[in-house]
Amino acid sequence: MYISIIFSAIFAGMSMYFLCGRLPPRMIVKSFRDYVGLAGKKAQDLPYFKQLEVRLVKKGAAYHFGRRINATGFMVIKILFAAGAMVFGLMLGAIPAFVLMIFLFMLPDILLERMNRSDNEKMMPEIKLIFRQIIVRVKAGVYVTDALSECYFQLENERLKAGIYEFATDIAAKSDLRQALEDLSGKFDNGYMDFLCIAILQAFDTGKVVDLLKDTSEVIRDMEKSYLSSKKTSLDRKVTFYQLGLVAAILMVVIYGCIRNMYSMTAGI
Repeated sequence: MYISIIFSAIFAGMSMYFLCGRLPPRMIVKSFRDYVGLAGKKAQDLPYFKQLEVRLVKKGAAYHFGRRINATGFMVIKILFAAGAMVFGLMLGAIPAFVLMIFLFMLPDILLERMNRSDNEKMMPEIKLIFRQIIVRVKAGVYVTDALSECYFQLENERLKAGIYEFATDIAAKSDLRQALEDLSGKFDNGYMDFLCIAILQAFDTGKVVDLLKDTSEVIRDMEKSYLSSKKTSLDRKVTFYQLGLVAAILMVVIYGCIRNMYSMTAGI
């Protein structure tokens, strides 16, 4: 299926190339846009593209690649990266070109994964705030869903704030708690958000809000430990990097001094 789409695109490009001398430029551009739109709609029906669309939403691609990004656009970016790598790599040889093409084809996925991990680290203090606010508000007699919706006004992270806002909007418009929680969980690739949604749903199904508060308190302690551990790991990594940089600089100075001394001795002879 994918091969047929690629070959059809190549055939369409060759056809447009041969017709450039016969058709007005405006008609050529319009035909090309119509073809790209049709190919994009057909591609979106494929299972792979549907799974990719879900993954892009879960990883927060709209906050890093632009709000209009979709599975088709993301795949086009990957193909353009791979094509550029292939053209450049052929100057070095077939094997380097192939390796470079594979690496740049996977580069958008790697970047997306790293950016999502960075988002999770930045959101962790505010997710902890959400857990604490839910405990306080539920003890005060506020419904769990209302407590979660009210957390919107205390958040600063754009991605997390948008997710809570859409959750509150879904609850107000549809009153379907299960679907709203599934949609909220589907916007994040974060274990703590998944736990929050599952715990709220179980609290409503079983009516055991006290158990929810107890479990939430334990999760907050785990989050604090995880956050401190990640900060320590990041600090240790930076210290190691600076130490290696300092050692490399000293070695460069020593090597430069040795080479200069050797040249001066040779010139003296």
